[in-house]
Amino acid sequence: MRTANGRLSEAFGQKYLEADILARTIGFSRIADKFVDQIDPEVYQVLSAYCEGINAFIDNNYHYLHRKFKLHRYWPLRWKPADCLAVHRLLAWLLSDKLVKKTVFYKLIEIYGSDKVQEGFPVFTNLPKQVTENYNTLLFPVLNKIVRQHMQMTNLLHISNEEIESSWALGAGHSTENIPALGKELPDFLNEYHDLFELHSQDIHLGGLVIPGIPFVLFGYNGTIAWNLTIRPADNLEFVILPQNHSDQIVSIRETINVRNEPDTSISIMESAMGPVIGSGNLAQTGPVRIAISWGGYRFSDDFKDYTQLCTASNWEEFKKAVSFHVVPAAEVDYIDRNANIGTAQYVSNPEFPAGSKFLPTLSRLYDKDFTGPVHHLFRYLNPPNGIIRHYRSFSGFLPDSIITKDISATDSLSEFCHIPENNIDLYAKILLPLILDIISPEQFRNPLYTQAYNVLTTWDCNTCNLNPALTIYDSFINILVQAIYKDEMDLADSHLFNQFLHLTDEIHLNLYGLLTGEESSWFDDIRSNDIIEHRKMLVTRSFIQTVDTLSRQYSENISQWSPENCLPPERIEHTNFLLALESHPVIYQSSHQLVRSHFLNREKLLVDKAIRLSLFNRFQLIRDSARLISISSD
Repeated sequence: MRTANGRLSEAFGQKYLEADILARTIGFSRIADKFVDQIDPEVYQVLSAYCEGINAFIDNNYHYLHRKFKLHRYWPLRWKPADCLAVHRLLAWLLSDKLVKKTVFYKLIEIYGSDKVQEGFPVFTNLPKQVTENYNTLLFPVLNKIVRQHMQMTNLLHISNEEIESSWALGAGHSTENIPALGKELPDFLNEYHDLFELHSQDIHLGGLVIPGIPFVLFGYNGTIAWNLTIRPADNLEFVILPQNHSDQIVSIRETINVRNEPDTSISIMESAMGPVIGSGNLAQTGPVRIAISWGGYRFSDDFKDYTQLCTASNWEEFKKAVSFHVVPAAEVDYIDRNANIGTAQYVSNPEFPAGSKFLPTLSRLYDKDFTGPVHHLFRYLNPPNGIIRHYRSFSGFLPDSIITKDISATDSLSEFCHIPENNIDLYAKILLPLILDIISPEQFRNPLYTQAYNVLTTWDCNTCNLNPALTIYDSFINILVQAIYKDEMDLADSHLFNQFLHLTDEIHLNLYGLLTGEESSWFDDIRSNDIIEHRKMLVTRSFIQTVDTLSRQYSENISQWSPENCLPPERIEHTNFLLALESHPVIYQSSHQLVRSHFLNREKLLVDKAIRLSLFNRFQLIRDSARLISISSD
């Protein structure tokens, strides 16, 4: 809540000031204060009860609060319904996946033009074909500042810009028990911020996964149906160039940020009808230019009404009606019921802009060849013929919908489902690795270590939970290859650009595949050297050799010691999967792979697998299985 309201600095000091400035600039609390009187009365009642419960706990447990409050010597803030809306909008912003992406591609287009950028990123079909106005690098400092603030906030909450969930639904025909099931891979940042919740009363039997600040079930059941909400990137953010005659429509807001052990900081926020003004510049040809952020989160939508109606929905039609209220953040909501139906629905509502609006040229749905205007539509799909619904990052439209290659019906137990729908398979590696191995010519290697590393890659099944040195080799190679292809051009455009680009994992992998399937590209040539023109085969082979040399220097010439658990960041390996099955009583299976140190004096880490069966109608079993549980019952 402090993050959403821009009040981290008053508890933790100067180091979080940038994040507070961003929260105040985007205005999550201002959005919430404006919308709280417009939400459905039933939703407001739920939020009020939730906040009253939190405040009562704070008041009655002064001496029993979490040790972090005592360690940092600050007191938790009291909650009000608008705070839940602010937290919801904050998460929608952080998971929207667009600010950094649009900044990166605006800079590239500004410096190199659309044709050069399209060549280097062949997968994209929504780049502008031509740029009518050029701002040179005038706006780069403005964009770098807000990206820096945004990155501080995402790092604080451990949210990556590619924090997109995998999820799936299986029809009854794909289980030995002949019952449907929902599954999800939990985003890394939620591993420590989720609870299992159950509520039993005369009229309601509700349970599932909840997160702090949002008192609704995101993945759960109501006794008749079950649902899973999966956040999806939405192209609902644009950088808008405000017209010069727009000054009279800009409101100035002065806010003071309390900073612990430091003088207070005052900031001035300029808010336009399109969104907050994040900076300005002065062009010799046209005079002053202001840039604002227009984001779909500024439009009212009663998204929490979706959650309240899901709690009482009993069939597909009522489920669709509930999902139609969910606009921000964009989400696909999967569905199963006791009649063995499975389905998915997503309501898409794109922001509309006044006629004549000018935008910075970057990746945008506005440049998609099929774009005809804003979309306001509920997309839905009930009972697909193959009995499988699968959502995996941005692969829709790039790979077939059904990417499950294992025979699910041969599974001995439903609890093994968590390991089946390729949740642990790196699909990027699955499509890139064969191409890379084909480009490299191992017979040209003079060092036996290069040949050995190549052979390790050829035997890898792309399973990230199979802690094979191949995972370390592959990840390190991709990083070096990306640097070899893109860094020279990006450094020449802006010193911050390449580091910003590295946060766009999906864009990197998708376009690597498109780029490497072609023959040659000007992006392969290092523009910093004039003595030789690099080609695809030369670049890929040299990057592979550099990878092996780097790993051998850092760790050992013994490839068996290049184990991922000791060489790669934990988020590359750790996973938490959930499955919900509508048995006679709903059951949630939890499967996790976590890294732990083998000894507190030892740097080595071990991968620990944990699988538990959580029957939400058996509280003693839940306690025994160490489930974090909030349980409420009323007769």
